[in-house]
Amino acid sequence: MISSVDDKHVGRYESLAQDFIDTYYNIKKVPVEGDSAQTGKDISDSSEADKQSTNDAAEYIKRGNAYYRSKQPKKAISEYDKAIAAAPKYAPAYYNRGNTYASLKMFEQAKQDLLKAVELDPALKPNVKKSSDAYNLNLKID
Repeated sequence: MISSVDDKHVGRYESLAQDFIDTYYNIKKVPVEGDSAQTGKDISDSSEADKQSTNDAAEYIKRGNAYYRSKQPKKAISEYDKAIAAAPKYAPAYYNRGNTYASLKMFEQAKQDLLKAVELDPALKPNVKKSSDAYNLNLKID
C-alpha cells in the first residue's frame, strides 16, 4: 500500500509534468500558414512539407496533452508517437512523451526521450533539468 506521503509526491510529479508540457507547448510556436508570405521569403517544396509535418505533429501533441490531462497516459503516448512519426525532429513530441513515460515510472524510456528533446532543441535544457530533478532521473545535461 502506498503511504499518503508517496501519494502527495506522485501527485506533485504529475502536476509538474503537466506544467512542463503546458509551458513548453505555449512557448514553442508552431509555424502557421502565411508566415513565408509575410516575410517575403521563398519556400521550397521541402520546406512546405516540413512545415506541414510540424503542424501535423503539433495537432498530435494537442491530442496527447488532452489524453494526459484526462489521466490516459498510454493514449497520450500513442499520440506523441504519431507526432514523432510525422516530424521526427520535432523536440516537443519527445519532451512530452518523455515526461509521460516518467509519470508512468518508465524511466529508461523517459531518459531517452528527454535527452533526444535536448539534442533537437537545446533551449529545452532548463525544462528537461526540472523534469530530471522531479523524477530523480539523474540526467547529465551539459
